[in-house]
Amino acid sequence: MDFSQAFFATACGVIMVIGLLGIIFPFFPGIILMWVAFSLYAGVTQFEVIGLDHILIISLLTFAAFVLEYVSRYWGAHKYNASKWGFVGAILGGIIGSMFGWLPALLIGPFIGAVIGEVYSGRDEAFKIKFKSYTLIGFVGGTIVKLTIGITILGLFIYRLIEYY
Repeated sequence: MDFSQAFFATACGVIMVIGLLGIIFPFFPGIILMWVAFSLYAGVTQFEVIGLDHILIISLLTFAAFVLEYVSRYWGAHKYNASKWGFVGAILGGIIGSMFGWLPALLIGPFIGAVIGEVYSGRDEAFKIKFKSYTLIGFVGGTIVKLTIGITILGLFIYRLIEYY
């Protein structure tokens, strides 16, 4: 491994670790950042170290992470028959909370959005508390899935580097 390959491998590895942290703390895009670093390294090495088959696998895992995140949020909202407005409020609250870039805002945003949506739809107070707790469960479940996929991406990257060099 020459200097330029070592430099790009280190830089992409650091970007992937930042992406892994972005899954837990929403300051960075997370999975997308990891996918970009993985693909960038594959391109820089002209797909010798990381082949197109690995890019396809990582792309499918990245897509699955996004789908499972929304499915887990939907499951959390659907568990207690959330109204359409409660579900929309939770999604919008999560998006707005993530713009603040700190974990409490990301956790509180879906709750506040869900409460506003449920109040708008005329639901009772007990329902709101149950809905908020299942929104949190959906968020935590989605984060665990994304973290697992992120660790898989980083592990595959390290494995391919060790195997090739």
